[in-house]
Amino acid sequence: MSVSNITILGLQWGDEGKGKVVDRFSSNVDIVVRFCGGANAGHTVVVDGPEKNETQFILHLLPTGIIHPEVRCFIGAGVVCDPVSLFEELDDIKSRGIDWEGRLFIDYTTHLVLPQHKACEKYSENINTKKALATTLRGIGPTYADKADRIGITAGDLADDDRLRDRIDNFIKKKKPFLSILHDQNLSSPEKLHEFLKPYAYRIKAMLTDVTFELRKAISDNKRILFEGAQGALLDIGLGTYPYVTSSNTTIGGLFYGLGLPPGIQGEVLGVVKAYTTRVGNGPFPTELKDATGERLRKSGDEFGATTGRPRRTGWLDLATVRRTAFMSGVTGIVITKLDVLDGLDQIKVCIAHRYNNTLFDFPPLYSGFMEKVEPIYEKLKGWQSPTAGITDFEKLPVEAKNYIKFIEKTIGLPVKYISTGSNRKAFIEIS
Repeated sequence: MSVSNITILGLQWGDEGKGKVVDRFSSNVDIVVRFCGGANAGHTVVVDGPEKNETQFILHLLPTGIIHPEVRCFIGAGVVCDPVSLFEELDDIKSRGIDWEGRLFIDYTTHLVLPQHKACEKYSENINTKKALATTLRGIGPTYADKADRIGITAGDLADDDRLRDRIDNFIKKKKPFLSILHDQNLSSPEKLHEFLKPYAYRIKAMLTDVTFELRKAISDNKRILFEGAQGALLDIGLGTYPYVTSSNTTIGGLFYGLGLPPGIQGEVLGVVKAYTTRVGNGPFPTELKDATGERLRKSGDEFGATTGRPRRTGWLDLATVRRTAFMSGVTGIVITKLDVLDGLDQIKVCIAHRYNNTLFDFPPLYSGFMEKVEPIYEKLKGWQSPTAGITDFEKLPVEAKNYIKFIEKTIGLPVKYISTGSNRKAFIEIS
């Protein structure tokens, strides 16, 4: 195993605060790589600006390491790239003083999110609102579907206009039966799609590379790599709470598939866990709180989607599912985020198992048919009244907060190595 590399994954339903964690470690690596998902992600980083003002960056598609001027960034083949979102982000960070040119590279085989994909997803979501997944409507699922159907258009196709026209013609012909029901002739026009892609082709061509080759070379040169996950393990297309999942592999397997790298290259695997649980969209949520406590967590934690702005569902920490998701990805250490959101609670509940048909599961199946009906089994812990926000020394935490962290460690059998106590990058505890 490469001990110099580091992988950062979410172990819940996303929104665990991975952006801040990736940012924290980016200053100590040479390369940051995104390997799954697309612009449906929302990684938020808060840094100190001029005169001690805070500056917030919300990145959807770009690797979080792009904020660090010495770091090279890669978007792997497992990602789906929306050119509109890509250049909106790039133009935004450039206007804010970040020079990204010559530091960002995209794999030739990274698939492109097209206007047709967004229109198709919106249509599908509106067919039956009772069973809607409540997606971000960013076209992610349809793009992955076309990738599997072998009709997608890749970033590399933009480098050869003749090939691009052939790929567009094939795409439109195969999609036309479905596109015709959208009643938008522009979506069924190969010429319109070529016209849409042409201005992006010139800009993307300069970024194209073979990511697997570049990372292999970097490893040979003893460069340190950070592998940045998106969304969370419970949203994995194959291993999560299907069908209420994303369309990519968000667990450790997505790294190997999305980058063409062998197991063992991942280095230390940090699993990011919010001190409570949130979920965006529909689907089972055993520990959900639909009361005043849930609303308090939402307001205190500013639980509104970075991508959609939608209010997140909130609930108690579910360590039964975390035990499973940590195991699935070979996690070696835990990062607890938003500990400060629990400040002031008299009592905190933690789910340690699920009960289904009078059977207890401390390593519960993630099948939605079970999760919709399970009863969460709780341990009750004493809360703390003094604030933890901004604390950077574990020993300075209230004794009840330290007990909470130790309870998490004992329950899942993994060390908590880091704790986030606020949105700013400096509000971070490293436990030695």
